[in-house]
Amino acid sequence: MPATYATATPTRALGAKRRFKLLGRRFSKSTRGTAAIEFSLVAVPFLTMVLALLETALVFYGQFTLDSGLYEAARLVRTGQAQENGFSAAAFRDEVCERTLSLIDCDDTIYVDVRAFENFDEIDVPPPLNEDGEVDDSFAYDDGAEGDIIVARAFYEMSIFTPTAWGIGLGNMASGNRLLSSTATFRNEPFGSILE
Repeated sequence: MPATYATATPTRALGAKRRFKLLGRRFSKSTRGTAAIEFSLVAVPFLTMVLALLETALVFYGQFTLDSGLYEAARLVRTGQAQENGFSAAAFRDEVCERTLSLIDCDDTIYVDVRAFENFDEIDVPPPLNEDGEVDDSFAYDDGAEGDIIVARAFYEMSIFTPTAWGIGLGNMASGNRLLSSTATFRNEPFGSILE
């Protein structure tokens, strides 16, 4: 008996519209890759927030470090040690740098301004930034005599890596960097007998 073969009857070709509908239904019910798509939608805002939080913490830490360094160095002026050793602006700057932690890099990014006044009504210090948002180089150094009122200021230009275009706005200079500032105001102690 001859072998008989079953022949498959050709199925009707699906129309393009129907195939598209089936593909759309299958795609809408599929959950594969959902996490990747959702992460791609939230990744940029999430990473922006993380970077902003980290940089804000670094700015606060830098401010604390600068405050601590200035207050300790200003004590040398208040007690007459700076006057006894003939400090200059560079020497006072070095003292501030020595007393800050490793976050502050003192290579041309830290500035000091020390001014003496006879009474509190006379205190008038210039702003550290000019109209263009750059550091104004009109700083002075006058550690005064005993009983003088001293305003000691330190400024540190901190690099900011979070772009201002993201709306974070940590930079306060024209370059996009942040100028940290610290001020110590005090009256010099009566150290005249120590210096003689």
